[in-house]
Amino acid sequence: MWFPFKKKSAVTNQITTTEQLAGIYAQNNGDILYGSYRSHKIAPSNAYLFYEKVSVIYDAIDKIARRVAGLTIVSKNKSGDIGESELSKLLNAPSSETTKSELMSDLATSLELTSEAWIVARGNINKTPLEIVSIKPYHIEGSFTNKGKMPNLIRTKSPLDEREYTKTELNGVVRYIDEMGLNELIPIIAKTYRNDWRGLSKLSPLVQEVGHINNGNIHNTSMLSNGLSPSVILTPAEGDIDLPQGEKIKEALRRHHAGSGNAGKALILPNKMVMVSQSTTNKDMDYIQLIDVDETRVYRLFNIPLPIVKSSSMTQSNYSVAIPFFYSEAVFPAFEYIAEQLTLKLGRRSKIDGDTLTFNEFDIPALNDHQVGIMQKLRETKAFSTNEIRNKGGYENTDSDMGDKVIISSSDISLDTLEMEKSFGDFEDEG
Repeated sequence: MWFPFKKKSAVTNQITTTEQLAGIYAQNNGDILYGSYRSHKIAPSNAYLFYEKVSVIYDAIDKIARRVAGLTIVSKNKSGDIGESELSKLLNAPSSETTKSELMSDLATSLELTSEAWIVARGNINKTPLEIVSIKPYHIEGSFTNKGKMPNLIRTKSPLDEREYTKTELNGVVRYIDEMGLNELIPIIAKTYRNDWRGLSKLSPLVQEVGHINNGNIHNTSMLSNGLSPSVILTPAEGDIDLPQGEKIKEALRRHHAGSGNAGKALILPNKMVMVSQSTTNKDMDYIQLIDVDETRVYRLFNIPLPIVKSSSMTQSNYSVAIPFFYSEAVFPAFEYIAEQLTLKLGRRSKIDGDTLTFNEFDIPALNDHQVGIMQKLRETKAFSTNEIRNKGGYENTDSDMGDKVIISSSDISLDTLEMEKSFGDFEDEG
């Protein structure tokens, strides 16, 4: 499946089989096109199809989305104090039919799969929404628009929302409002495709890998069903065969054994042949190693540490170390991008006056051991007060007078007391 190139003249290039297999098309003007750009442009519907059909894609997305959905949503004011706002209350109870976990899971899944997520905010467009619902990106259609710009009209064709939204500029801000002014469509779009307004799916660079995984599963199933390992070396049993005849036999072998669905099928040849060697196991022909490599690429693309998903590296020590990195590199960025966009686009309706949506990092059980470890390291440095260390673990300040004093672990006295005693001793020596 290659991108067709329109020649400027009748002169054509001779392209070798090797070049074709490598996905490279050389042209008279010196341009080289690697594979097909169009075949790597994943539409939202296809991205969700991969998610539903390929287990490793589902696993990677689900691991991130479930943890994003589990984060406790709060608001932080300009002073850094954590509390509630109209917007955080809305997200914690988005509608009568949608829970906070369902909404955040849908948004995180959509963003990770398609680099875009969509929300409909219901109610007067100048007030805090009465409720919000998530719309799947494959239910979004835009009217014709200039390259790279958002469309003037967007239609939703979802069971939850089916109407038209017109691009409208209000107080210098571009918004998508329905005809009655009672619904607003809010796009959350990260990276986009070249010369397009739709999200650049993270699966676009993984087209080949996903194909390998899917075909590999078919291949292994076929191998088990047919029971024959086709990795063989043949030689004529009687006399020689000419080159054309040899090419025909080679082509027959290739045609009957190539492809995941033909694994293990037997073939009757027109000449008597002697088998020089044959693979006695499935190791050299199955896709186990290839699938393992491709799965690794998928998890790495979604920033999931391998000790969390790969049994070969899943020791208790590696797993414990990998958990904080998983949250910091995969879960938190997904949540923060959604929260940032919602703060920007819904905050103007909620009059939150500088508050930002965030999460309670101390309400994550998986990170409790990590936070305790940080507290222990801070204590060992002998440079932080008790209250500073307690705050790093999510604990409130202690009522003790020693809370704001740096403690010397070897003697359990405050640093200023030690300095005072030293100064008093120096005074006595001078006297």
